[in-house]
Amino acid sequence: MAIAYELATSTAAAATVANYIELGAPTRRLKVREFGLFSQGPTAAAKTQLARPAAIGVTPTSPIVGKPQDPADAAGTGQTAIAWGTAPTAPTSATGILRQFDFNNVTGSGVIFTWPSDGELVVPTAGTASVVVWNAGASTGPACDFYAVWSE
Repeated sequence: MAIAYELATSTAAAATVANYIELGAPTRRLKVREFGLFSQGPTAAAKTQLARPAAIGVTPTSPIVGKPQDPADAAGTGQTAIAWGTAPTAPTSATGILRQFDFNNVTGSGVIFTWPSDGELVVPTAGTASVVVWNAGASTGPACDFYAVWSE
């Protein structure tokens, strides 16, 4: 049985072609089961993407580490960041734009992405060892509430 982890946090509004949040795997690969992202205000944003960045963020500030669903399990290693010394670089179709959606101009609009237990989204520990939620649109996106569930 896999040990499951999760976390929730808020993001800042993402500028045009910028990251909302990055989920990284510094020491153990992650098998993501669910991602959720919901707007905190009525701001439309077209083409928000879940993707693998061309390069991971460097020197994340105040990363948040996932917590085990069972408090008796080992500490998690997967972590999020919403600010960096050097931000993750733009994802491309070559690096992996995995899913995309548009925020509606309504507070609380958002998306939940899920993967089955036999086909989770894998975040490796080498190469592009993260996934990002990226504002690929032509306008600033809303501040958001984010959550993720994964196993390590």
